[in-house]
Amino acid sequence: MNRLFSRLLLIGMLTAAASFAQARLDALATACNLNKDQKTLFKTTLDASTKEAEPLRKAIPQTRAQIAALVQAGKSGDELNKLVSEHASQMAAMYEIEAKTFAKLVNSLDADQKKQGAQRLLGEMRGLFLKNKWSD
Repeated sequence: MNRLFSRLLLIGMLTAAASFAQARLDALATACNLNKDQKTLFKTTLDASTKEAEPLRKAIPQTRAQIAALVQAGKSGDELNKLVSEHASQMAAMYEIEAKTFAKLVNSLDADQKKQGAQRLLGEMRGLFLKNKWSD
């Protein structure tokens, strides 16, 4: 009985996650007035960028934790500065992925779509790939 409940719960969670992903994509599609091909391009692009950002998404929290541990231990100097620089480089690399993804998506829009939805799209991009999946 417990195993059946666990399976049903997992199926429900996966269904909800898929629904949310679709809802987010639908919201972007509505905001930008995307056609079917553009919507497919958006999903493909966002999925690819998520995969590209995965190593950074995993490394950034680890670097933050290392910085916090050094600060709590009262450390400073070169070791802390090195980690802070590493963290800044990681965040810059993540922002570059976000910016390139935004540019690719905006370039797929026509002039009217850019007027209608580019600002909303830009707002959605910030920190998007720090999550496990862009649709989370």
